[in-house]
Amino acid sequence: MRCIYCLGLDRPSKGVAHVFPEALRQSVDTLPRGVVCDACNNYLKALDSAVAYHPLVSLAVQFLGLPGKRGTSREKL
Repeated sequence: MRCIYCLGLDRPSKGVAHVFPEALRQSVDTLPRGVVCDACNNYLKALDSAVAYHPLVSLAVQFLGLPGKRGTSREKL
């Protein structure tokens, strides 16, 4: 199968790619297995974390009380 990001053919794909980054909000929506290769999924995971820790995004997530990856509210700092 071809990766939707890098367009590589038959690249290893064991992980699950979420439609909405879990670093920002809990999400159960995932893309079908195999449409995103592991290399691209790992890159996007790092990018999601960088965005989630940006001060303005972090403030908005806490202000809105968005649930974290485990479905519970985050601790207020």
